[in-house]
Amino acid sequence: MLIWIVLATLGRIAGSCLASIVQKRLFMAGQSSTMIVAISISMVAIMALVLEPAGITELVELPAVFWKFILISALLDTFGNVLLVHSVGAGELSIVGPLNSYKPLIATLLGIFILQEVPSVLGIFGMVAILLGSWLLIQRTSAASLDVLKQHRQAVAVRLGSIALTSVASIFLKSAIESSSVSVAFQVWAILSAGLGWLVVGLRKSSGRNVRLQIASHRTNGTLKMLGFEYLLLGCSLLVMQWLTVWLFSQIAVGYALALFQLASLVQVGLGKRIFCEQQTTRRMIAALVMSAGAMLVLLSP
Repeated sequence: MLIWIVLATLGRIAGSCLASIVQKRLFMAGQSSTMIVAISISMVAIMALVLEPAGITELVELPAVFWKFILISALLDTFGNVLLVHSVGAGELSIVGPLNSYKPLIATLLGIFILQEVPSVLGIFGMVAILLGSWLLIQRTSAASLDVLKQHRQAVAVRLGSIALTSVASIFLKSAIESSSVSVAFQVWAILSAGLGWLVVGLRKSSGRNVRLQIASHRTNGTLKMLGFEYLLLGCSLLVMQWLTVWLFSQIAVGYALALFQLASLVQVGLGKRIFCEQQTTRRMIAALVMSAGAMLVLLSP
């Protein structure tokens, strides 16, 4: 079983990193974050149903508590993913990627204020390391302008909002899995998330906001095919990432799973330099290492 957990973790990290790259490319091509989320999650839902359709009888027999947990999880994930796509698109991958380490920090703070849970000494050291790493991550260098620094900090704020929403969603998703099965929970989550994604698109349109699909007349057939390919690639990477996430949640504690996922931040810093020519990656890699170590201390501390 251990080897499958390791392989699933590596697959989840690969899917997460690939999804971040494609989301950033689509955003830079003019696609809105809400449209990216709606289309990609819809593709995930369709592929999930085709690969392993759930029976009507099985859905009817699900307890009411399952529907409550899965709906809350899908709702929080939808808004969290919109913020995530916006932060990845507007910010630099080597900055917003390592911020995933804030998930255990936020979970610990919620435990302190809501459940009156006191973190251990290792947990406190981990929280300090996360804060120290994030300070190092967004430090201004002599070559960076104030406008660039402001843009980085805005992307950080949006990413932290995304992390807060998706962290809480993970707890409800874990509870939904325990009330059903991995495949059913994943399929229902995907369908609800897709529906909510299109609902957000409709609400933004009705409020007069620009929701771009950006299929203009000046685009060539080759450009449109590339756009369709990137959406398909995003849908496949999200399918792999989300299904493996759900499976890992069913096999190990959420805290241990989130700790293993921190390794993705190190990969994203390298990809930011390699693909998007981002600068200052040595300092950001050190910051990512400090934050990842801190996150693991928080998650794995007694």
